[in-house]
Amino acid sequence: MPGDNETERLRAAIWAVIDLFEGAIANFESRGKGGQHVPYTGDFANMPPSAVSQMQRWARDLRSALKGRWPMTRKEFKDMYGTDEASLDTMFQNRIP
Repeated sequence: MPGDNETERLRAAIWAVIDLFEGAIANFESRGKGGQHVPYTGDFANMPPSAVSQMQRWARDLRSALKGRWPMTRKEFKDMYGTDEASLDTMFQNRIP
């Protein structure tokens, strides 16, 4: 079934992003700590604290998405905020990769 293959690929891609973010966060948090370290040369080797906090939020949100808790579905959003159908159509439109 094509949907299963797509889901498997998307889950693997999300875990790759989570791992990348968490590696960069761990590097940032271990700076200046004692002991010998192998230099981190990843994509986010040099980043400001604001980027670290964003990555923490993104990793948390992506983990929640994999557990089926985030983001909201169209119905959940409408029930909570009472948004009109046209706005919902824009927010929840199918996008082409």
